[in-house]
Amino acid sequence: MEACGPMTRLLLLLLILAGCEAPPLEQAVQAEKAGDYFGAADFYTQAATAAVCPERGQLLLRRAAVQELGGRGAAAQGSVDKAVQHCPDLAEARWARAQRAVEAGDRERALEDARAASAQIPEAAHLVRQLSMDMEAERSVRERARSLIDELATGLDPSAPDEPLEMPSEPRLARQVPLPLTLKYLVREEVRLEQAGERPIDFAVEWTETHSYRGDAAEGGYTLVRHLEVPPLPRETPLYYKLAMSNLRLPMRFKVNTQGDVLDASWLRDGPNRGMRPEMLKPEIEGMLRRRRLFDPGHDGTRRPGDTWRGEDVRVIDGQPVTLEFDSEAKAWVKASGIATLQVDSNVKGTGYSAEETMWLHPSTAVPVRWTRSARHGISSDSGRDRWQVVTTGSLVKVSGGE
Repeated sequence: MEACGPMTRLLLLLLILAGCEAPPLEQAVQAEKAGDYFGAADFYTQAATAAVCPERGQLLLRRAAVQELGGRGAAAQGSVDKAVQHCPDLAEARWARAQRAVEAGDRERALEDARAASAQIPEAAHLVRQLSMDMEAERSVRERARSLIDELATGLDPSAPDEPLEMPSEPRLARQVPLPLTLKYLVREEVRLEQAGERPIDFAVEWTETHSYRGDAAEGGYTLVRHLEVPPLPRETPLYYKLAMSNLRLPMRFKVNTQGDVLDASWLRDGPNRGMRPEMLKPEIEGMLRRRRLFDPGHDGTRRPGDTWRGEDVRVIDGQPVTLEFDSEAKAWVKASGIATLQVDSNVKGTGYSAEETMWLHPSTAVPVRWTRSARHGISSDSGRDRWQVVTTGSLVKVSGGE
């Protein structure tokens, strides 16, 4: 038995001096009024032990109430559970547990208990309707996401030739990929470095790049994990390029909210404190997501060949974010790698940077099936201003619905 507070002990002493002892329920009520919630809980336990349903369950609920007042939330939850266990037909007990389950995010349990109480408690019936509608809507969102991922995975054929398409209707451009989704790309870069007084250096690098979008389609935010499998670079590869690529081999994690803002950028596992780091790449990732979310779909998400639009993007050059402006034009519907896509050509410009890009976007998932980018930018070095020309091509080679 828990120790009674001073006020409760005083009441008990008076009762003993008077030659009688009040029933546990009366003592529980007196202790509760005196603010002795520990003592009240003890007396409610005694009263419940001697009672039968439905009174037993009601007393256990009163014990839960004073335990909550005493700051013992876990004990209060246990009392509510015992009320349901001993008196499963007591609507008040089921309703009390349903409300706690909603607060804890356990909607399945909340729905079960609210449904059991709904015939007697109007608020429980309302909760059943609300939870049922919300959960059905979320199931529909998840099923739609799975359907889109299956459509992408089933149609993908990296060896298929491009074919022109006539679209029977104008599909909308999605603003976010379906979740959860993992995309694997084969990427190739052809690079030319021009330095003052030196012969140009030409080289090419290929790697596999994985974008893993982790989250629930029915929830707002998600996590993007980006990982490059870059082979060992030849010894003659310029040092700047080696440094730029070195840390990209390690998985980077970007937490994204419902507005597409990157809230946090970190290593998926331990990573170095030098070179390219997730926090440095964050503006470029955020620029990419914003472009897909805002600029490319436009106001209503409808794009068709001949449409033009402008927007902003970001590239990280020499470790610094460079804000870019782009002009885009939707050129044609194309079946690329076996998937219906909208071909979008863009001219991108910013301080010390310019590029021409072509993207083949799967409209209903916002997934780039293929892209090419021919970019030029300058980097300051000991020898002066080095000029880099980089042609990048990326092709989607694998789609899966998990991590």
